[in-house]
Amino acid sequence: MKRHAYLILAHACPEQLRKLLSLLDDGRNSIFVHIDAKAGFGGEVLEGACRYSDVHLVEPRLKVSWGGVSIMRATIAMLEAAASVGQFDYYHLLSGMDLPIKGQDEIHAFFDERPGREFLRLWPTDEARAVRFRYYIPFPEAGNNFMLRLLNNAFRGVEMLFGARINKGIDFRFRPSGSA
Repeated sequence: MKRHAYLILAHACPEQLRKLLSLLDDGRNSIFVHIDAKAGFGGEVLEGACRYSDVHLVEPRLKVSWGGVSIMRATIAMLEAAASVGQFDYYHLLSGMDLPIKGQDEIHAFFDERPGREFLRLWPTDEARAVRFRYYIPFPEAGNNFMLRLLNNAFRGVEMLFGARINKGIDFRFRPSGSA
């Protein structure tokens, strides 16, 4: 029996998160959930959501900013939590806003028929996105803080003026939202 680890980054909509957990609830799955520290709910939302899967709340809860390093830190924390539980054949990274469109038997059959394969579809990065990783950003998680965003933009302007860039020679790719 292949084991699957579902890693879920949750930040809103606790009812939808519970629905997601119920759709993943299968004895072949272990579920690891990181709830954003800014979320208006906590681990209590996980209680009783699954009968067959073991569900783990990943702590400490971090304040996660989209596009910031904190999203990577939360993901690594979930991977470390999964590794501490045991070995898995597949790891699935989901948002708490996702819902599977297939049942667990069909999902497991798909991966059983393709052992050891990984599935990732990426596109070349467009110029608007490239700015985010071509230039150093002193405050990567500025969020809605006007002053920090202003400082980031000013710093980027100086870098562009002098032709300074980071990550030269790296072919960055991305997965557009809503694509498979």
